[in-house]
Amino acid sequence: MDGSWLFDLIYVFLFMGLFVK
Repeated sequence: MDGSWLFDLIYVFLFMGLFVK
């Protein structure tokens, strides 16, 4: 349970990029 928050962060960044684009 170490990369759980990391994956969440990546997903958030992807979503932000999609919204910005």
